[in-house]
Amino acid sequence: MREVAAWWVVLTGFWLLTVSSMQAEEVAAAVVLAVPCAFAARAARQAMDGAWRPRPGWARWFRRLPVAAVTETVAVLGRRGPGKLEDFDLPDEPGPVSEARKGVSTVAIGLTPGTLVARTAERKITVHRLSLRRSPVPDEVSR
Repeated sequence: MREVAAWWVVLTGFWLLTVSSMQAEEVAAAVVLAVPCAFAARAARQAMDGAWRPRPGWARWFRRLPVAAVTETVAVLGRRGPGKLEDFDLPDEPGPVSEARKGVSTVAIGLTPGTLVARTAERKITVHRLSLRRSPVPDEVSR
């Protein structure tokens, strides 16, 4: 139950960090809805059975998100055309590290409004850019 409680705290905190105004309804929703999500997170971790080996240094990918979110929002609002697909090669790493890199990088890239991960392959991520302006996050992930 400690793991579920830890997931609950993290997920509740994440929800509350993303709300525009801290009202009783938002707090109640976060507290209640984080419970099934915490059980699902625990089940997912158990199903993976240690298949991911993330690296602590990957946390630096998220440091560029606030600036990227603002600049990409402006760029996307003024965009013309459908955007473009771009491939990024990933480093050659052992299987569990490679799988973790793909998962964590998909989240990091998807948190910006101008990019999303269209597909992943062995050592490649294909990103769809809504704007022609380069996002720093995919570049950071591919190093």
